[in-house]
Amino acid sequence: MIRQQRLPGRPLTKKSLASVKQSTDDDEGYGTCSPANPKLIDNVFTFVKTPLCPTVHIVNKVSEDEWSALEKDLNRALNMQPLTERCATKPKEFNVRVTKRPLHSLANYGSKQLRVGCQFCAKNGELRSVVESHTLRHPVTRAIICPVLRKYVCEMCGATGDNAHTKFYCPNNRSQKTAPTAVLLKTTRHNATGKRTNMKWPLISIVSLGIGISTIFIAGRSIARVALRWRFLRKVNVIQKRLKEKLENPFPATTIVTRISEWDEVCSVLLRDCAEIPILGFDCEWVNFNGNTQPIALIQLASHQGICALVRVCCLSTLPETLKNILSNPKILKVGVATWEDASKLKKDFGIQFCGGFDVRHLILRHPKRLSLSARSGLSGLSEQLLGKALNKHYSVRCSDWEAENLSDVQVKYAAQDAVASIAICLKLIAETRLPDLNNRFWVINNMNEFYTSWAVTCAVLDTKFRMSSNHKFMGTSNSKGKKFTATKPNNSRAYAARKTALYDNCILQAPDGQQLCTCDYKKAMWYFAKGRGEVVCENPMTVRLNFEPAGRPSSEYDRYYLTDKVNKCVVCGRSESFLRKNIVPHEYRKHFPDHLKDHKSHDILLLCIECHTVCNTHENTVKNELSLKCEAPIGTERGVKTKLDKRLSGVQKAANALILNRHAIPSDRVAVLEDVIKSYYEVEDLTPEIMEMAKNLEVHVPNSDYVPHGLKVVHYFEREHPGGLLALERLWREHFLQTMRPRHLPALWSVEHYRKPEEKWGNNKTSVPESV
Repeated sequence: MIRQQRLPGRPLTKKSLASVKQSTDDDEGYGTCSPANPKLIDNVFTFVKTPLCPTVHIVNKVSEDEWSALEKDLNRALNMQPLTERCATKPKEFNVRVTKRPLHSLANYGSKQLRVGCQFCAKNGELRSVVESHTLRHPVTRAIICPVLRKYVCEMCGATGDNAHTKFYCPNNRSQKTAPTAVLLKTTRHNATGKRTNMKWPLISIVSLGIGISTIFIAGRSIARVALRWRFLRKVNVIQKRLKEKLENPFPATTIVTRISEWDEVCSVLLRDCAEIPILGFDCEWVNFNGNTQPIALIQLASHQGICALVRVCCLSTLPETLKNILSNPKILKVGVATWEDASKLKKDFGIQFCGGFDVRHLILRHPKRLSLSARSGLSGLSEQLLGKALNKHYSVRCSDWEAENLSDVQVKYAAQDAVASIAICLKLIAETRLPDLNNRFWVINNMNEFYTSWAVTCAVLDTKFRMSSNHKFMGTSNSKGKKFTATKPNNSRAYAARKTALYDNCILQAPDGQQLCTCDYKKAMWYFAKGRGEVVCENPMTVRLNFEPAGRPSSEYDRYYLTDKVNKCVVCGRSESFLRKNIVPHEYRKHFPDHLKDHKSHDILLLCIECHTVCNTHENTVKNELSLKCEAPIGTERGVKTKLDKRLSGVQKAANALILNRHAIPSDRVAVLEDVIKSYYEVEDLTPEIMEMAKNLEVHVPNSDYVPHGLKVVHYFEREHPGGLLALERLWREHFLQTMRPRHLPALWSVEHYRKPEEKWGNNKTSVPESV
């Protein structure tokens, strides 16, 4: 391969050209000259010996044709210009300063000069063999041109390849005053090995590392949720395997409780298991005798470890207090099928305020296989579909004598399997059900107890009766008969909606003279400004000064509470999110208070998180039951309802429905009796279609003349008969809140003995302040 280049200035010598023996970087450097044709070499050197030759051919391994072409080119160059003219031609001027040296003969280029080596490589710490291997010099600057330097592109003029040089001795660089070879750029070769290093790879690695770290940081919560959910599902699988074993043979882990001492032993085990997962399988059994329902005879409880307790209530004189505490504790979930019905019977038979009951059928609505599960939503059907184990639900066992002196093995197995299957089905449904409400909480959950507690608060519908018709929400799906399910309004009787905005804005209202009246929210402060009844005097904090004299000013020590700033957090646990207002004195009592006890009084309205709010409502039931007995104000009885069923009207309506819908299937004598019922009520001899339609749509509920609301009756009792008046009722609820909830973040100046303006508000009426105040 032949390369032609212009090398203005001093020509190369024969010895230097012949001594180039080593190739550099493939075809990037100068190769060796093959001595295959000595005559041609002599001609070439005859040409290059002439001073200031404008053209030089440097030959690598070539063929005979290329040698011939080179010879012709040289002869043509020699014939174009006489030798004397060529010798008289002046060299081309360069901008670089070059020290003029006399022409050296071939002998002057000894081995000492050639052994100097490449200064460019020497300054950059290359190996000695690499430094001494570069012998090709620049014709003007006399600097050795190494293959590394030939890779560079000059930043000043763009020269590269055979004309390569650095910007420090570029002809266009007039700012550089040092010697051309004094300063050189560093190479991209490794100083120890001489191998080329690619500088773009470290940069790519750094960028990739940064992107990876950013991705991990952004997706950190998702990764944490996936890891925690995997760990959670792994534990659930272990629990499921254990429960299936207990379901096959429940006898070793089943304890039949007939004495208090036996209950104390098994109770400690159940509470220990509840500390890990606060869920118990729950069921009740009783006896029906001659159509009459007897009290509950057996209570079944089972933990996630498969420990089952069969409490024979019929053999105990009284229920243990620890058992009552478990059944009334809302933080321990009692799961099963038809738990609401069992809870109602417990309350009716033993007066237990059952809390924390959950019907597992509520989870069917979110399950991927909800259609097949809803078709067989009984305990046995769910167990067969989810656990692969069908339960024995034969009539002879279900309706057996649960009050017998000794239970048979079939009865024990039936009762234990019901409780174990209940908790196993619940855990299985939770693990397989989509829980979008828990997605943002997975990454902060540390243990199983915390997960199931969060699930119970955010997702579970507690203490609510399950109704299949009102809970089917299968939009767009069809049943086997081609009928579409329609969405109905869900039962939200136990649902709580957290506040979307802060309760306390701590805006300030001032009297016309600048005295602070109270703190209020932003909306109320701006209402005075929008109505022209005040002006904004400060924006941080928002302060509105009224332009009229207010009805009252803070004048007692109790009014100082309304002048202090409040913090938006739960007063019990200190949580600063998902909270709502809580009336310490329940609204069903407070709404019947006189106006002077309610106006501009927010002392008993505090912030609680959803979890604490639920617990507080549960504890309120205890006080309500005590007040119902003390004040003779029953709750949930016939006297406590606004309307009651009129039996005569109900009989007329039922007769009309029977005749309209099933006249053809009713015997003739029974048809005559039903017609007489309708005729006697409307006092007619013949029944027309209009009369039948009126009887069908008859309103059977009539107002209850004996109805008195529970709250109103309690308020009347304290107002008329209690020596402390309504203030004693307020103090009762405040003390109950402190004792049961133990709040740690109450606002400043909040007190049980808080009474605002007692000397002005109550006077001498029956609601006056007690003497202790």
